[in-house]
Amino acid sequence: MAGAGAASSFDHTLEQINRGHNYSDYVDAVTRAKGFGLKLCTHLIVGLPGEEPEDSLISFDRVINLGVDAIKIHPLHIVKGTQMARQWRNGQVRELTESYTDALMQMILRAPEELLFHRLTGSGERQYLLSPAWAMHKWDVLGMLYKKLEAAVK
Repeated sequence: MAGAGAASSFDHTLEQINRGHNYSDYVDAVTRAKGFGLKLCTHLIVGLPGEEPEDSLISFDRVINLGVDAIKIHPLHIVKGTQMARQWRNGQVRELTESYTDALMQMILRAPEELLFHRLTGSGERQYLLSPAWAMHKWDVLGMLYKKLEAAVK
């Protein structure tokens, strides 16, 4: 399975985080890869600067509508020594809250049955991760997600 790292479907976000591509570049890459019959896994990041939780859901819907086969979802990690860490310290980047699991739940509930989820969260290394601290506790995040999904499908 080939990887296609979108991160977001919003060009202003991709530019702000110095991603090096725009959304139409991603769409072109997916279209060409699918034309060769490749199976694709896309990465999305929830909590990117300037995005609201709904924006992550929009990005999710957009990449799913392109026919990707799998997805990896990551919470935004603020890592020591980066430009984003400096922006976070200056209040220019908001800390991702545990509402991350709400966004994940919505993605799972709206996902096509055949979509594979390769990752639902990522755990940061304590020595590098500044924020969010809860991301260091992957099993707690997954447990919270499970409880929300269980309540949603009852």
